[in-house]
Amino acid sequence: MNVQINWASLSNETLEDRRDSKRVHLQFTLEISGTDATGAVFHISGRTRNVSHRGCCFEVARPISPGEQLELKVVRHTLLGVRESTEALPFRMAWVVQEENLWVAGAEMVQREAPWGINFPDKPAAIKD
Repeated sequence: MNVQINWASLSNETLEDRRDSKRVHLQFTLEISGTDATGAVFHISGRTRNVSHRGCCFEVARPISPGEQLELKVVRHTLLGVRESTEALPFRMAWVVQEENLWVAGAEMVQREAPWGINFPDKPAAIKD
């Protein structure tokens, strides 16, 4: 019997199980700043793919590295359409993968304040057999 294991999927499921809140598929514009390996300061825009109480998954058209600390401003629009942004908040890059010309990162907040402007549901209790 030849069993194929999708390690990427299994790894994602394992990571999901460790989260203490659910991910919500919301796109926010991000203003990202940091310092690259040569010491040059950079500012670039990105956008979230999903957000959770303590972090986000986002994409950016610039190389970034796991462990790197970047500052993210979350850009939101009020119900009246007025553009507003958070202060720059420090995030640590937990993982980074390249998808064609984009870098996709899982980032966790260094400070524990959620900038998304939404309340997250509690993670459902695990069902035990």
